[in-house]
Amino acid sequence: MLRRWLPLRGLATLQVLLLAGCFEPPVREDVAFRFDETGGAEIAVTTRLGTEEHYKDNAGALRRLVEAREAARCGEDPFSRQLERLLPTTFRRSLFSREGALRESVRTATFSDPRALEHVFEGAPLYIAVTRSGNETQLEILPGSGGRATTAERLEVNRELDRFSAAAARYLRALAQLWAWLDEHPGEERLVVGTLLGVDVPKPADWVRDEREEELGAAVVDAMEKVHEFFRLSEGRAESLDELSRKAYDPFPAPLWVHVSGTILESTGFRREEDGSFSVPPVSLFGTLSELSGKWVTPDPLAEILRREERPQETPPDVDRFLARGRQVTARPSAGGIRETVDAALVPAPVYRLRWRLPKG
Repeated sequence: MLRRWLPLRGLATLQVLLLAGCFEPPVREDVAFRFDETGGAEIAVTTRLGTEEHYKDNAGALRRLVEAREAARCGEDPFSRQLERLLPTTFRRSLFSREGALRESVRTATFSDPRALEHVFEGAPLYIAVTRSGNETQLEILPGSGGRATTAERLEVNRELDRFSAAAARYLRALAQLWAWLDEHPGEERLVVGTLLGVDVPKPADWVRDEREEELGAAVVDAMEKVHEFFRLSEGRAESLDELSRKAYDPFPAPLWVHVSGTILESTGFRREEDGSFSVPPVSLFGTLSELSGKWVTPDPLAEILRREERPQETPPDVDRFLARGRQVTARPSAGGIRETVDAALVPAPVYRLRWRLPKG
């Protein structure tokens, strides 16, 4: 447990949190819809598999991994069977191994009629329609309520979200106190924030130890750890709280990305990604971070750490960029206020719609 602030000077708090538990689930799946410039479509399903070493002390997670690997190897996973039932023009399975073990499976199916995509999530509470009028194509997804969780899992998620809300309130109050201290000691800002983000920032020549700073910094780091635990796959749990929350609230059985060729005319509900694709924002505990991190105390170092765990390919954090918008404390929320915000964020958009014009050709 990190209870001392001074020893953290120059150390990577980010790396310590990463090593404190396993953030990466044993099995991760995502689905991509690709609409080509001729009006056809492709579905690509990617399954990423972890390593047994990470889950050797977690029987449930290890079982998930072993079963998913065997299904992928034999082509007996649910997505492979569903894609084959849709009678694609072409169907291909690609398996990728590292260090002698299967680590990734990609199933790709192409269709001359994009309406086949309407049935890929059959059984999920989703209505999907692909329509074309002249040179315009539209993808519309209407989500139902709920996901795939059992009653027992829903009750567990509800209890854990209460605990998460209490831990998040404690963290934001601690962060607000540290930000207030930095208002009075602006010369310490880059050094303190660098420590929280795990970035080495040289001490100023006139730096001296401050016991109050150490006390406030230790409180933030300790509170960060407590919140971070909810996103980790801890020993004895086959699924993290984030995965369970997604099962309880997200109607999509897997994260969805959409790639289109043409001129975008409308985008509703989707999130535009840097590569030009569109994604469905996750309806899960992780998906609520955007609501929590900018609502009361900004900027939020823990949200930055969690985002980077989700996307490890990103460049290291930049302290100046992180602070560019300035520090601000608008309120110190209660656990109840956080729970209300979380509940409001755990609701899918009423509709996901993309409309585009095909390239001339």
